[in-house]
Formats: sequence, structure tokens, C-alpha cells
Amino acid sequence: MISQLAESAAFFTSQGRGQVWPGQGLSEYYCEFSPKHYHDQLFGQYQVHCPPDMLRAVDKRKAGYLAGRYCAREALEAFELTHFVILNAPDRSPIWPNGLLGSISHSEDHAIAVIGDDRYLVGLGTDIEPIIGDDAMRETQSQVLNPEELHLLECSGLSRRQLFTVLFSVKESFFKAAYRLVRGFFGFDAVSIQALDHGKGEVTFCLNETLHERLRQGDELPGRFKMLRADTIATLVSLSR
Repeated sequence: MISQLAESAAFFTSQGRGQVWPGQGLSEYYCEFSPKHYHDQLFGQYQVHCPPDMLRAVDKRKAGYLAGRYCAREALEAFELTHFVILNAPDRSPIWPNGLLGSISHSEDHAIAVIGDDRYLVGLGTDIEPIIGDDAMRETQSQVLNPEELHLLECSGLSRRQLFTVLFSVKESFFKAAYRLVRGFFGFDAVSIQALDHGKGEVTFCLNETLHERLRQGDELPGRFKMLRADTIATLVSLSR
């Protein structure tokens, strides 16, 4: 029991509110966690609902799920919803309280949840990605980026691997943000990254096709990115009304 309590205390190595996307008008909670200290009793200790199918998953996956849903629960406190249980829709996406929309992401040892008011937003997406390796970048860059976007990899201030990860992750964040409207999947070529400002952590991207009446071909939209560590990147896309 003492060993299990020690592991519980060691699971979250860092956590807090508004550490990644301050000033964006969102409720955000972020944490770093240690998968090696995971055990199933943590769901009960941190009062996070665990669906039955998740209990059959490997510990690494359960640790990420727990950390992400814990962040979501903490982010909901800004709306005085301390006891709201976040369940999953049939497509496995989180079911948020009426009037709110949100997004959850986790990597092997980072997790984040962002929640916004749907009076001001129609979509919200965040993503955390470890820096993509050289081999994976070579194998996937033609599927993720078009020839014009490949020129952005020469942008100074970040390595090619970091830049590729930013561009990939921004598209992932947009897919999450747009899914609430589109209710379907679409390819990487639906979006083109047009500009990236490393100093401001800002990205501008354009829609190459109409996905919804609110997401029309030619629309230019903003995204944000931030280095969490030298080996991990976070991105955010919020779609205003």
C-alpha cells in the first residue's frame, strides 16, 4: 500500500492552469506525468471515469487517457462543473457539457485539455506531439505537406524536424476543431500552411476545399504553436463564430 501511494504521488510530475495557452480566452489545464508510475487505482484516486474497454488497454495507453481526462476535469472547474463526468460518444470523442466545447491531447508524458464557450467558438482543437524522427519525416512528408509547404521547412529558428512537427500538429489541431462541424474525416491536403512566425508562435493556414458552410475554400485561419520542451510541441486552433 505504501508503495502504491508513493507511485500515486509520483504520477503527476508537474501540473497547472493556463501554462500553455494563456490569453486565449480558454480554460486550460496542462500536466506532465510519469507512465512508469501508473496503476489502475489512480482512476479512482483522481475521480476520473474509466470506460470498461479502456481497462483492457495496455498501461501506457491508460496512463495517457487518465492524464488527459484528469486535465479535462480540472479545466471544467472554471465553469463550476467539478463533478461533471466526461463520457465518450460512439466515435470515442469526449461529450462536453451543454454550452461548452473542448479538446484533449496527450503524448507519452504530457497532457492538456482546453475548454471554451460555444457562444464564441464553433470549434476548438489542441494537439501535443513529440518531435518526429528523421525516418518518419521522410516517409510521411509527401503525404502531410504539399510542395509549397515544404519550403517552410527552410524557415530559420527551428530545425526541420521541429518545423515539420509543427506543421503536422497544426493540421491535427484543425481537424479536431473542424470535426464538430464537419462530422467526418478529411485529408491533409484540405489545408495548406501559408505562413509561420516562430517568434510569435503563430501559423496562418488556408482551406483548399469547402468542408462546411462555415469552413469554405479560400478561408484563411490562424493557429498557434509552442515548444513545451526541445522534444515536444503543442498546437492550438480555435474557430471563432
